[in-house]
Amino acid sequence: MPFGGGTIVIWTFPVNSSAVPIPMLSPQFLLTLLVLAAAIMVIVRMVVLERRPRNNLNPRLIPTTPVLIASGFVALLAIIHLINLVGLHTGRYR
Repeated sequence: MPFGGGTIVIWTFPVNSSAVPIPMLSPQFLLTLLVLAAAIMVIVRMVVLERRPRNNLNPRLIPTTPVLIASGFVALLAIIHLINLVGLHTGRYR
């Protein structure tokens, strides 16, 4: 019997509507998660474009470094927002 008495505990949530809402299923959480995923995809794409060897000296149509920095900032803000939505306070305590 691994893990002590063989009892399996499954995390369940109350079914009634007066229960505490699950923060991970709110539209604001899901939208922030989508913004974070989009920012990470843009970061990965810009890193791939920067690391690719250049065949000619023509400038690229999209400057990768400013887009990379802006996407990183958006990803950082999305992570902080997700942490706040879960319930942890990341700002000043007033």
